Amino acid sequence: MKQKREKSSPGIPWLDREKWDISLEGKLKSGVITEVQARWCNKFAQVGFLVIEKLISDDKIDRVWKAYEKFYQGNKEKFYTSNFPGDPWPERFLNTHFSVPEVAEILHYPKLLGITNILFDRLTCPFQTITSHKGTEQAAHADSIHMTTKPPGYLIAAWIACEDVHPDSGPLYYYPKSHRLPYVLSKNVGISNEDFEKRQHGIYHERYEPHIQELIFRHSLRRKEFLAKKGDVLLWHANLLHGAEVRRDLTLSRKALVCHYFAEGVDCYHDLSGRKVSFSGEEGVAVPPVSRR
Repeated sequence: MKQKREKSSPGIPWLDREKWDISLEGKLKSGVITEVQARWCNKFAQVGFLVIEKLISDDKIDRVWKAYEKFYQGNKEKFYTSNFPGDPWPERFLNTHFSVPEVAEILHYPKLLGITNILFDRLTCPFQTITSHKGTEQAAHADSIHMTTKPPGYLIAAWIACEDVHPDSGPLYYYPKSHRLPYVLSKNVGISNEDFEKRQHGIYHERYEPHIQELIFRHSLRRKEFLAKKGDVLLWHANLLHGAEVRRDLTLSRKALVCHYFAEGVDCYHDLSGRKVSFSGEEGVAVPPVSRR
């Protein structure tokens, strides 16, 4: 789909609007999108996520992971190591695309950008990568509190399986249709930018995560595991609640690459700190371990 380059700030994302289905029908009838692309949009609007099986070939995945593994082996001092006995895997690494060109290729992969351009109905700005050997065990959250836009909703994550996911490795999980809940930002749970500067993620764990668990209970949301195969890609909405299961077997890896994308022409910032995000000139950094629940 060919699109004009938009610089002006948009309104509500088109798939979040009340009459998104009418817009979708119009785009399909006019030939702006194909039948397959219309199904993608319908799925994303209805449940807040989209799975594309085998979007990335095994050969490409293998080449990317081999390059990342070489980077890890040569830079172990930059990685956090696990605090848990019997856990052989390092912690996640942020913005690996600045250090590993093969990861940058995936972040800018035309097939991925073609999908996000359609879902945004705007051109895509590749923003961030997170590479990991293992499951994160993160509690349920929405990306919007970490990577926020004005207007809200102009962020999409793409979670890429770099191997088949074992049920005991701590699979990703998500809550279908949770993207339609009201956004929960720092002000909604009583976290000021000053609070976050002083206490960092301690106050996030204390106030945000329990609030999300209450929402899940109140709305009777049911979570779904993503037992992906190598090369499968899960794309999710900025407000979709998701997390990762407990790793029942610490020896099992869960190799994955996450790419985050903003839409062009929107203001992008980190809600907890209030700081604008930077798209370039940052080297990859290690991500501290997440406490096991």
